[in-house]
Amino acid sequence: MTRLERRAESDDESIHSILRILERMDRRFALVEADLATLKADVATLKTDMDTVKTDMDTVKVDMDTVKADIATLTTVTDVLALKVASIETTTADTNKRVRVRGFEE
Repeated sequence: MTRLERRAESDDESIHSILRILERMDRRFALVEADLATLKADVATLKTDMDTVKTDMDTVKVDMDTVKADIATLTTVTDVLALKVASIETTTADTNKRVRVRGFEE
């Protein structure tokens, strides 16, 4: 084999080695691209989920404001009822005193 043939054969082996490396790199890049596409889809889903959570949080805030208003109303009603009960108790006590006083008068 001549020196030129040996050189050509060596160059062919080098080229084949480089081609194999490039093919492996292409496969790796394809995997990375697929992973990136999956990641992009996952991020989009996460964004949608976060938007849903934000909407739910806004709804909860409105509900809590409604609950606070309802509690304030119930507190007012309870205070009014307490005054009415106190008035009834006072009226009952006054009536009982009058009945006792009349009982002594008889």
